[in-house]
Amino acid sequence: MDKEYTIIDIETIGFNGGILEIAAIKMNCNFEIIDEVEVRTKIIWPAHHISGIPSSKMPVGKYTEKEAITIIENMVGNSTVIGFNLPFEE
Repeated sequence: MDKEYTIIDIETIGFNGGILEIAAIKMNCNFEIIDEVEVRTKIIWPAHHISGIPSSKMPVGKYTEKEAITIIENMVGNSTVIGFNLPFEE
């Protein structure tokens, strides 16, 4: 079986803030996409979020933070996780 990798990006309100969105792409060792998901939580994006995306452009999702994490965990499975700028999101 080929090794699988899941790349994750998390958007939060900031240090010790809530999770706004988790995006993930799962691929094989040939960089072929196996699965991808973007999960938005019910938390409203702040007007001046560091991403520069205005809250008016970001619809509120339907998931709690716990549900969003569970969706991502199920997608990740046994793959190796690669996080984008994770120390910032602690």
